[in-house]
Amino acid sequence: MRVLDDLRWLSSRELRERLGRHDTPNEPRLELDQIDSLFSEGHTLTYSFEYAKAVNAFQRVLEGLLRLPDSTRRWVLFVKAYLWLGVAKAALKDEDGSREAFLRVLKTRPGMVLSTQDFAPRFIERFEEVKKALPDIPRGKIAVDSEPPGAAVSADGAPLGKTPWIGELPHGSYLLVVSHPEAGTVVRPVEVGPELCRVSLQLAFESSLDLDGSVPLVRLPAGMEDLPVQWWPWLSARLGIQRLIVLGNKPVQGREQVFGALVDMGRYRREREGWLDPSEPERLEQDIADLLRFLATGRAQGRLKVAKLAEAGSPPTDVTGPAAATAPRVLTGVSAARPWYRKWWTWAMGGAALALAGAGCHLGAVYWDQQAEKHTTVAAIEHDRDIARSLRGVAIAGYAVGGAVLITGFILDPTIFRPTKKPGTSNTQGALAVEIEPFFGGVMVTGRF
Repeated sequence: MRVLDDLRWLSSRELRERLGRHDTPNEPRLELDQIDSLFSEGHTLTYSFEYAKAVNAFQRVLEGLLRLPDSTRRWVLFVKAYLWLGVAKAALKDEDGSREAFLRVLKTRPGMVLSTQDFAPRFIERFEEVKKALPDIPRGKIAVDSEPPGAAVSADGAPLGKTPWIGELPHGSYLLVVSHPEAGTVVRPVEVGPELCRVSLQLAFESSLDLDGSVPLVRLPAGMEDLPVQWWPWLSARLGIQRLIVLGNKPVQGREQVFGALVDMGRYRREREGWLDPSEPERLEQDIADLLRFLATGRAQGRLKVAKLAEAGSPPTDVTGPAAATAPRVLTGVSAARPWYRKWWTWAMGGAALALAGAGCHLGAVYWDQQAEKHTTVAAIEHDRDIARSLRGVAIAGYAVGGAVLITGFILDPTIFRPTKKPGTSNTQGALAVEIEPFFGGVMVTGRF
């Protein structure tokens, strides 16, 4: 990591890890047909009693599958590779290894039965032994949410339901797949344990991440020349940084220039912009250093051209030589729209209407109780009291349903509990969030300071 004043350079490895991938690909990605051929090689080795080589082949198959996109054929091969990995390890007397391999399949497919045409009786017996021990494995809770909702959820290729989804799985590792026909598909490794495993995904953003190449990429949506505005805060959260320097080539005043900007990712605001003319190669290294120094510190020097940023809607003014950026220009855009049923105020209005209806019925019940006291016959008194009891029951139902509707609105729009940062406050990224856990009962308070 190189340092220029307060500017830090992240290596491709660290950038990939912050974006969610902790393994660095050292070899080119294999295609599915190549992996299928590798599985066939391992399968043949088991029939030749070369179990150690077969284990190595099946492990390479599983490593290769981790880097492939979601597909039915991929998961079929995933299951077959783990089953035959368990067979090979059982043949090598590796009881723990065979147990873990068979459990990886059984935890999401507890009813699976091995065919006597494909597996030897001793391996089927070992598989059944592991299956009998499956109920003894403790189970943990997992909650999956996505934007947009309604995405299909599966674990290791076994379907679970649609988001928002909550359920239980045996403790262990899984490959979680969340797929939406419009927003894309995300494959995320998860670990289910004693604590709640919570997965929340912005599918369009997550599916745009390409972390398999030598340099991690965020692919632009079709037809767009810049990242959508709402993606910047998500990228900031994944990288764990507030500000990012963006470099690239850009035509300025009809000529190709090296362009740079310091972006406040949380609010998508360009705080500094500058560019330089790359026509003198012998000075390019020094010019880029001047550009980076300006973006990091605000001190411009040399041949650097700086954009004097104004308020939103005003075009930037070119300033040559040392100059400091003035009031930043906010780049506006449309944020991601939520459907009406994910906005708390629609539920609040419905809850308030039901509560008011309940209050009206309550007043009606009081009125009919008073009328009953004025009668002298038993039949008339009972008639008015029956009306009062009915209205009182409707009032109680209105209060209860209105409260439930209001709470539902708060649950479906959890951002109401997350305070936004006010303009002009300190940029320490401190925050306090209160989050309701409706399914497990309780309130969770988290902070970042």
